[in-house]
Parts: sequence; C-alpha cells; structure tokens
Amino acid sequence: MAYPRYGTRNAPRRNPRRGWFGLAALILVIVGLAVLLVSMVGMIGDLMNGGPKDAGERDPMFAEAPETVTRPPSLMDGDGPIAENTDDPSQNWHYETLTPLTPEGRAAS
Repeated sequence: MAYPRYGTRNAPRRNPRRGWFGLAALILVIVGLAVLLVSMVGMIGDLMNGGPKDAGERDPMFAEAPETVTRPPSLMDGDGPIAENTDDPSQNWHYETLTPLTPEGRAAS
C-alpha cells in the first residue's frame, strides 16, 4: 500500500459563475436584513413614544385660517355701497430722465 502524495491531489474545478450568484444572494440578504432592522427600530421607537407618528389629530396651533373670498364692491348687486376710486395714482409719479437723450431717442455724447 502506497502512501498518497499530498501535493498532487487535484481539487474539483468550480464554476466561476457560481461565486457571483452567491455574492449577489449575500448582498440581497444583507440589504433585506438592514431594511428589517430599520423598520423594527422605528416600531420600537413608536411604541416608546406612545403610538405611530401619524396618529392623532393635527395641532390646532398650526391650522391654516380659511380663506375669505368676497366679490369686489363694483360687482355687488346693491347689497353694499359701491366704492368708486377716481383718484389716479399716476398723477403723483415723478418721472426723471437719468440718461440725456437726443430727440431721436439716442444717447447724447
């Protein structure tokens, strides 16, 4: 009976694609466990705070005031006085020419 030689034994050849599938499966498992861990931490936090984040009613301090929509006084049908504003605000405007222009509209030099 001869003793086997330890250095000459051939290992079975592995398919190189098998390693990539295992690596992809490992990455998917790690991502799934991370998502599960985050959701469990959120649930534990909700239980410690007394309920889910969206439970209960809104704080009335932050409620928006309802918008009041009315007709302009000029469109009223006689229910109220019609406000007529005849003042022209453009009468008080002051026009100042900052660039001297010629009568043709060109800048004077």
